[in-house]
Amino acid sequence: MEGKTDMVSKILPLIEKEIAKGNNLQENNVLRTLADENKGIIGSLIAEVEKKYKDSNYMKSLFKVIRILHDIFPEQVIMQINKNPVFPKVISKYIGMTELQNLSGDSFVLLAYISDCMGIENVLTKHMIEKLFDSLSSIENPEVFDAIIFLIFKLSSILNKMKQNNFILKLCKEHQNSRYVEEILIKLIIKCKGERLIICMEFALLVLKDPDLSKKFFYTNDLNILIDVILQEAENDAIKEIRLMYFEMLYFILTTSEYKSSSYKYEEIVKLINGIAENPETDEETLNLIQKIANLEQEESSN
Repeated sequence: MEGKTDMVSKILPLIEKEIAKGNNLQENNVLRTLADENKGIIGSLIAEVEKKYKDSNYMKSLFKVIRILHDIFPEQVIMQINKNPVFPKVISKYIGMTELQNLSGDSFVLLAYISDCMGIENVLTKHMIEKLFDSLSSIENPEVFDAIIFLIFKLSSILNKMKQNNFILKLCKEHQNSRYVEEILIKLIIKCKGERLIICMEFALLVLKDPDLSKKFFYTNDLNILIDVILQEAENDAIKEIRLMYFEMLYFILTTSEYKSSSYKYEEIVKLINGIAENPETDEETLNLIQKIANLEQEESSN
């Protein structure tokens, strides 16, 4: 076999040629061979990242190959990434040291994909995350842009679970590109489902719990949009964790001065709360949160 650098230069046009044929890419024999763990090709590509991360031009091709294969065969690629414990550290080092104009957008997408991998918590440096914020003003590819924003939310979630200082929130207050995070947060809450929605809502709750940050992120119209989403989705979402997060978001929205000055869809909120409270199938945890919201309403009425 020729050197791995030559291997990458041959694999990329081969992949692009097979993709251009269309049809079911997962059944494509050429692509299946590339993804076959026994062939060791993906493992070699992943190992190559550690050796070549200082070569920005080469890394663009290398990350593109790995990302395309991940898009087609996600389980096989993630499994082989997990076998290389230094990969998260190396990709983080690459992002931190490479000039913005030379960064591979695919590296951000891959880092978002592997954010659940073991070892990712060891690469959460402030410098690396600042680089994510720095990149937001220069990214033109919507897929890469969304991946970076979601990655910021996911890394924030990891920091909270580690009970470490969440410097991402500080960057949201101070970084000049934080407006991009503000603009897309609600869009992702509307768009995302399942685990991705949970990550976005966790971040929204962190913002809502910080009065200064909440005022920076959410104008009155933004809060109204969130209320519309809650009224539409909270009662129907089958995932309990998401349902509880909707009601927790509602609680903190109702405490904001912006909402108190508008009382947007107050009657519909009361109807929703009463309906859930009266439903005999409502679980105790939800009832406790509903009661907390009801108490808030009673306090406002008595003032």
